Amino acid sequence: MSETKEYTLRLGECATVRPGLFKAKVEVVFAGMVSDDTYSIAVKWSWSNNSLAYNLYFSSRQRDIVLPAGKMTVIDVGKEKILFKYQP
Repeated sequence: MSETKEYTLRLGECATVRPGLFKAKVEVVFAGMVSDDTYSIAVKWSWSNNSLAYNLYFSSRQRDIVLPAGKMTVIDVGKEKILFKYQP
């Protein structure tokens, strides 16, 4: 079974949720609250000389988010920080 890890990110901070030695590196950036009930995260993916990044927007009521390399469960989200668990 995969290990679940907990992260706390402040506005603009980045967490590497999957290191990329022989596979794609996946990072999550907290982009803040767009409105009172919508928050945004940016997902950065890189492998070798290839990379991409995209923003995702979610309702503050949504707690489960599926990413390319795992699942993110949001525990708490506010204007300045987000607390989530990531399971590969």
